[in-house]
Amino acid sequence: MKIEQAQAVSISEILKKMLCKPKIKEGKKSYYFPPYRASKGADLEVDTDQNTWFDPVLNRIGSNIELVQLYLVAHKEHATEQDALRWIKNMIVEADLIREVPVKDYQDEDKFLEIADYHSVIEPSLIRYAEQRGIPREVTNKVFHEARIFNRETKDSFLALAVRNEDRGYEVRNPFVKACVGKKSPIFIRGTLDKPSGIHVFKDMFDFATMIVYNDYKPFKDDSVILTSLNCLRQSIAYIRKYGYQTAYTWQENNKSGIAATKSLHEFFRTEEQLKHMPMQALYAPYQSVNDWHIAGAK
Repeated sequence: MKIEQAQAVSISEILKKMLCKPKIKEGKKSYYFPPYRASKGADLEVDTDQNTWFDPVLNRIGSNIELVQLYLVAHKEHATEQDALRWIKNMIVEADLIREVPVKDYQDEDKFLEIADYHSVIEPSLIRYAEQRGIPREVTNKVFHEARIFNRETKDSFLALAVRNEDRGYEVRNPFVKACVGKKSPIFIRGTLDKPSGIHVFKDMFDFATMIVYNDYKPFKDDSVILTSLNCLRQSIAYIRKYGYQTAYTWQENNKSGIAATKSLHEFFRTEEQLKHMPMQALYAPYQSVNDWHIAGAK
């Protein structure tokens, strides 16, 4: 993608793809919570006429490409100008390369939740919960953290296993709660190789953790994307497109929505040069998920 093409993309559209909405609009100025740093206020100023932004904390005016670079740095991704151009191309210009599979898999009440504490897993009940899902403590501590979640509406709090996603939200799970605190987005996990040939696409963190168990408790050599929700299919392609992967392994569920997601991913993979798709559902059929198969003791 050429710089001139990228510069024509509005910052407002880029922030929308980062799941940021304007909190204040005053004429040609809009104000957002910055997606690349913590902030108590909507202090990122966007000039929609000039297509520039101003951050008073950084004392910096920037372009849309520089905004994406800051965003990539915050998410511990490569952040050269070419990386930013690739992100814009994948997320905005070519986002329609994959069909969405809309589902309702988390509750409106999630908006009242916030993270009060986040650290290594030490709570015995959470360790037992993971063990009931077939995940031993050694793997639990590699994959998950323990979080205390506060509900601003009820004033109650609870403990859960948690993983931070790519938009600084948190996927939280315990025997009674499946929720997202903050923005919903995929989770990208780098493999141990600098330039891996493969990418794994999982539905959720327990499926990923299951395959870590079967990998002798070791991290994958290849990269992994955990969708966290089928609603994040479109966001996920930014971590795959034009990277040069040779094989894509999909670990979606054996149900109607999982089959639709696998088909949608397959159609996207066909647009990538020399990318072979390896659907893995047959391995754990007739169970719905790879974690269900693991719990049942099927091998």
